Amino acid sequence: MKPIYEKHGAEMRVGQIYTGPYAGQFLAAARFPDWETYGRAMHAMSTDAEYQSILAEAHQVGELHGRSIVVGLDL
Repeated sequence: MKPIYEKHGAEMRVGQIYTGPYAGQFLAAARFPDWETYGRAMHAMSTDAEYQSILAEAHQVGELHGRSIVVGLDL
């Protein structure tokens, strides 16, 4: 999925969780530069056949534990 997310303007990261109740599992994060890019990407991927196919396959071999939207703050 990384190339698809990047094609739509996201920075994609995957990491492994080492502590807490989800230790040993993986976390994927897509970072968008702004809300406009995020909205365009979500709309485009909702009708992208390749993305939908990969997502369906991922759901067969993995389990989604949650989704969060995190908004960064410039301090």
